[in-house]
Amino acid sequence: MAKKSKKGKRGGLAGLLDSYNERETGAGNVGNTALKTIVDVVLGVPVGIAIGGAAGLWSLPFGLVLIGAGHHFKDQSGLLKISGAAAIAYGVAKNIEFNNAAKKAEVNGVGGLEGTGQAIKDRLKTVKDDLLAAYFLDRLFKKGDSDSKEVAKMTELDEDLSTVGSIDLSDLDIFENFNQQEADEFEAAQAEEALYREPEGLPSPNYSVNYPGSASSEAAFAMFDENDDEPDLSDL
Repeated sequence: MAKKSKKGKRGGLAGLLDSYNERETGAGNVGNTALKTIVDVVLGVPVGIAIGGAAGLWSLPFGLVLIGAGHHFKDQSGLLKISGAAAIAYGVAKNIEFNNAAKKAEVNGVGGLEGTGQAIKDRLKTVKDDLLAAYFLDRLFKKGDSDSKEVAKMTELDEDLSTVGSIDLSDLDIFENFNQQEADEFEAAQAEEALYREPEGLPSPNYSVNYPGSASSEAAFAMFDENDDEPDLSDL
């Protein structure tokens, strides 16, 4: 019995591609139809959008090259043509945004390879966000980000001195500030009252007036005699 010749059978990625192309689609091959549709949507479209985003204003020429390569190499999978069409579509949708970014870069003097590389990174980041939103995957990633942010927030609250466990006690600072203000006002009032209070243990000043002719005035003048070197204190 003659063995079936395996001549022309390729291995590796090329063999996988041949096996993929050999799958027939149609009414009687629902599984193959679904498989190729999923491959086009999950592989062909995102690759084309990524190429269009990286190319920026040059997405149209890149897309045309991909479509032409698909026809030239007789790509039976259609992935090259789908990728090219996706690159052109994304470039058309983002054309105004790409133009504004290019004008802004010119005004800021950002050019050369460094500026081009940074622009490509920014556009690819936008491509990632657009793909996540288009495939409704942004909700899953946002949920994960919100959970991580919540955990980080709770950790910061635990490390803060104004918290006990996960309970925030920062609102109690209002009462502490109020009590401190009351204490300061009381001390200020006490200090002001002390300024006008008569010191204890000191004799009160004598504000009586000695009129001429009074005994106290005579005694005062008797203490001083013009002829004496020393005051006479005998009358006191």
